Amino acid sequence: MPPPPLPQRNGPSPILLSALVYPGLGQYRTGRRTIGLLYAAGFTLALAIFLMFFVRYYQDVLHFVESWWSGDYQPDEGTPSARQLLMPGIYLLIVYLANVYDVAWSLYKRNRMP
Repeated sequence: MPPPPLPQRNGPSPILLSALVYPGLGQYRTGRRTIGLLYAAGFTLALAIFLMFFVRYYQDVLHFVESWWSGDYQPDEGTPSARQLLMPGIYLLIVYLANVYDVAWSLYKRNRMP
């Protein structure tokens, strides 16, 4: 009779923690605390920058819609472009995806080792 399979040490929970709860938690759970804190700090910074640009962009778009609806719209030179919102969003997405990839790769590497 073959021996029972060894239980996985971490299971899928580190990947789910990093993907669904907050980036960096999966690394922290697998014992890579410094990397986890760096991912959490990087994601927090990227999220703060994105939200700062998003709030400004949202306010300008809301002002545009209100003035267009009332019929007194005048083009404004200071209106931010969609690219100014897109670049922090891409940075946020890159940090998030790198975090999920890193925790998945570390678990894959750990489970491949004999």
